[in-house]
Amino acid sequence: MKQNKNILVGIFTFFMIVFTGILILWQTDIIRKVQGYSVTGEFVHIGGLLDGAVVRYRGYPVVHVTSIKPGPEKIEVSFFVAKNIIIPVNSTVKILFDGLVGENYVSVEPATDNGSYIKDNAILRGHLASDLATFIDLGSQNLMHSEAILTTVKKIVTNPELVKNLNSIISNIYLVTNQLAKQVKNGNLTTIITNINQSTSSLNEILYNFKDKTSKHSLISIQKEIFLLVNGLQKIEKNISTISSQENSNKIKNILTNIENSSEKVSNYLGASKKDSLISSIGKLQLSTQTKVLYDSTNNNGYFNSDIEFKVGKYSLISGISNTYGEIKLMNFQHGYQINKFLKTRLGIINDAEGIGIDFHPYQKLKFSMQYYNFDETNYTLGTKYSIYNSVDLEMLYKNDTKITNPGIDVGVSYQF
Repeated sequence: MKQNKNILVGIFTFFMIVFTGILILWQTDIIRKVQGYSVTGEFVHIGGLLDGAVVRYRGYPVVHVTSIKPGPEKIEVSFFVAKNIIIPVNSTVKILFDGLVGENYVSVEPATDNGSYIKDNAILRGHLASDLATFIDLGSQNLMHSEAILTTVKKIVTNPELVKNLNSIISNIYLVTNQLAKQVKNGNLTTIITNINQSTSSLNEILYNFKDKTSKHSLISIQKEIFLLVNGLQKIEKNISTISSQENSNKIKNILTNIENSSEKVSNYLGASKKDSLISSIGKLQLSTQTKVLYDSTNNNGYFNSDIEFKVGKYSLISGISNTYGEIKLMNFQHGYQINKFLKTRLGIINDAEGIGIDFHPYQKLKFSMQYYNFDETNYTLGTKYSIYNSVDLEMLYKNDTKITNPGIDVGVSYQF
């Protein structure tokens, strides 16, 4: 009886050992490792993939991840594939997210079957697809940034000091526009443009005489044309002198004072320290004008440019009209700064576009200038001016402008007072 019990215990133990061995072989995929082949996927980021995760081929689970080896530049994810599973060469592996509450898994994305298949110890290129966790993380970061922006905007909008300053600025701008409207209603600008057109017609005839090589006009005829041009410029001077009267100068001072008050309020809001007023400390406003008429030798046409400069100390405001592109309109509106007696800089609108300018005055009668404008098209001008008689200058200008057919040299005269 005792012997029968020992036999039963032995048989039971034998079956338990066999069952345990089969279980170990099944769980460790030893048979697949012996009969199959090893595949390694190289990733930059695995997005939380765990050791033992499912590996799917065409969506069907075929094996589990056996090892994950992080490295300084990449992470290697290895698994064994049964020999009956054929994977084409140039296939890739991708880490995907299994539903809303599932885990990450490895998906083998097969390439086109061209008759070549991967072998043992094959290395496949891997990449991480966008998963829900990444999406939620990016969304939370964006919400945090949005909250910070909205908080800042709320502080600015609800600041009573800002509202007060904005109301004051709008009031000052209203006063400035009223003053400018009164100057336009006086008709001074229309009269100036009329006289400039007459001067342009006279200069065009002079330039035509210079251009026509077979012309029989004598120097006396050219002198008469210049005399007519000077008369036209004198008329312009008389009209501009009306604008530069004491009454209009006071109005312009009021305009600049209002602008200064607006700028001071903005500076105070931004935290700048209060300083003495620039306009009140410098004193009397200075006014100067310049009109030049040039001939474009490359495109065979003439044009004019008339500027008015309001100067206070080292600072100046320059505005001018021109028909450089055919139509008479406001082409220049610049802020100038006199660095020293030789050098002056300008910043603002040049030839109807954003630009900067530099004027160099090495001698009393000689001046060089450079302008760079319309930054998208890289337009520029290089000019020189030489005084030939009192306020009359001979000017030469090289212009490279995309709105004009061909670049070239322009010549003409300018009159300033």
